[in-house]
Amino acid sequence: MKLSLIRKEEQPVGVWAGGTTTQLAIWPEGADYASRRFDWRLSSARVELEESDFTPLPGFHRILMVLEGAIDLVHEGVRTVHLKAFDQDSFEGAWSTRSFGRCVDFNLMTGPDWTGTVAPLRVTTFPVVLFQKPADRFEALYCLCDLALSAVHSGRVERLSLRSGDFLLMGRGKDKKPCLLFDDVPTSIGICAILTTIGKK
Repeated sequence: MKLSLIRKEEQPVGVWAGGTTTQLAIWPEGADYASRRFDWRLSSARVELEESDFTPLPGFHRILMVLEGAIDLVHEGVRTVHLKAFDQDSFEGAWSTRSFGRCVDFNLMTGPDWTGTVAPLRVTTFPVVLFQKPADRFEALYCLCDLALSAVHSGRVERLSLRSGDFLLMGRGKDKKPCLLFDDVPTSIGICAILTTIGKK
């Protein structure tokens, strides 16, 4: 299993029609988002205009979760949805989509051979163990608060101290049961991270 920690200040920030976007991870490594030659991509975006058009992404499936604020997504000819904090919508990148409202969101884009899930993580008891699955997929953690973790992989334990905005990616590897343990997190804040799983169909 490959473990990659990308600190908030290391994440590349770009511009789109409605605001800014921060790329958290893309696969294969080094793939070019602009040319649409990638299998999957994780990002967080700021929607700064009250009304904006989403970038067309034919051939890709999208999951969008609101982290802060609220928006209405209008999928032309399909449906309209209202999303507040930690609500999500799943839709096709080929759809003509317009947003109304301002927010910070979390995005998963997957190509035709890939699938994934996005879920908010609330920690109420300890210890919490994650990622105890066969290491044939990708698991990702996007931090919304400071976290103390222990990653068990490659026959060793690695202590990690994460801050809000940091991103942790656990990639496919030879470990049969890699896992991630939460050592400490402020339980009073509620949702502390966004958990993503990505795998082949």
